[in-house]
Amino acid sequence: MKIIKFSTIVYKSDAGMRLDVYLANKLFKFYSRSQIKNWIINNNIKINNIIINKPKKKIFIKDEIKINIKISQKKILWKAQNIPLNIIYDDNYLLIINKTSNLVVHPGNGNPDKTVFNSLLYNYPFLRDLPRAGIIHRLDKNTTGLMIIAKTMLSYINLKIALKKHNIIREYEAIVSGIIKYNNDIINYPIRKYYNKKNIRMIIDHKGKQAVTKYFLKRIFKNHSHLRIKLCTGRTHQIRVHLEHINHSIVGDPIYKKSQINIITMNDKQYLLNKILKRQALHACNLKFIHPIYNYPLNFHSSLPKDMQYLISILEKIK
Repeated sequence: MKIIKFSTIVYKSDAGMRLDVYLANKLFKFYSRSQIKNWIINNNIKINNIIINKPKKKIFIKDEIKINIKISQKKILWKAQNIPLNIIYDDNYLLIINKTSNLVVHPGNGNPDKTVFNSLLYNYPFLRDLPRAGIIHRLDKNTTGLMIIAKTMLSYINLKIALKKHNIIREYEAIVSGIIKYNNDIINYPIRKYYNKKNIRMIIDHKGKQAVTKYFLKRIFKNHSHLRIKLCTGRTHQIRVHLEHINHSIVGDPIYKKSQINIITMNDKQYLLNKILKRQALHACNLKFIHPIYNYPLNFHSSLPKDMQYLISILEKIK
């Protein structure tokens, strides 16, 4: 067992924050926000010597917050697996990979192994000592494109801070259903998790977390649009949820598809788009950020994968 003891006094600049957010900011180097939430819910946090079990509890100036908890040190022995990765940049402090489709980033429910995480442990065994093997941000299983992986704790911390401050520019390309009316626009709707009997999905809800997506129109086809998208925040499934909400679901999206056009007609024959492209047509095409150690600008681009290029060639033929 490991005993964790931590004590802090709330300063004016932090007053009004949620308890879980405040502690996550203080302890993000070592513990995730979900771990901290569990500690709070299980009566392991005190404010002014009173047990608090609500993560959303607001904190105030001069509040004294204490943690005193015993946790198991039993480690999960994650597998190191020889899974090919397309590495496009590699130095002493970070990696940039170009993720393929049908590849999960991190082990979870239903995906215990055969992930980017497991591949990193094989190719860079020292990453076992970093949180999430140095993975800075995720892509969905069937979203392709660029990802950042830190190789040292210092670069991990600096990159996570840059991500939190929105200093890492992440851009995507997507093919969506319908004709976009405006050349560019901002989608600004809060997002939260929704639990049902079948699965967990994200929904637009005023009680959710702020989520902002910018899009720019690249091209219009007969019944579809090609977009360039910039993330201003990084919520789970953000682009997919936002585009569905404005009635322009991404082609091939298996979950967020209420406005999806899946049948096209060409030469008097009908075709199913989800047989032409067997995933959501979403690709992380560009990354811009400052190197976490050397402090010079980095800019990476990834061209559209062949399956999205093929989809575009089909849409071009429809008159």
